[in-house]
Amino acid sequence: MNKKGSAGIVIIIILLIIGAIVFVLLNFLKGGLGGLLGKGSNNKTEKPAAEAMAPAETNETEYIEVTVDVNDYILDDETVTIDDIIAKKGDDVAVRVIDKNASKNAYDALIAELDKNEISYIEAVSDEDSAA
Repeated sequence: MNKKGSAGIVIIIILLIIGAIVFVLLNFLKGGLGGLLGKGSNNKTEKPAAEAMAPAETNETEYIEVTVDVNDYILDDETVTIDDIIAKKGDDVAVRVIDKNASKNAYDALIAELDKNEISYIEAVSDEDSAA
């Protein structure tokens, strides 16, 4: 073989080795060629393009007010149980918990049940208490 032929073979072998290294690195670092092509299983949850472009929903949260007065729960001027409050759960409903001389046990029990049932809430102090 002449020098030109062997130099060409060496260059081809070097290019093949570089290509193999690049391929292995891409598979190792990016989870395959899917990362480059927008395909593959890289365990990412992606939204469809139409959903990603959609404007955010502007539903306002509706609050129901629950006053914890010593050991009583008051909703709509009626004494209720924690189960009654949980039953009011809705998609856009949250609870505004108002502390009106609440006992620690009653207050903590309500908060624990709201958390357990994944109901959003905000905590407030009664206007009567804040004036004192």
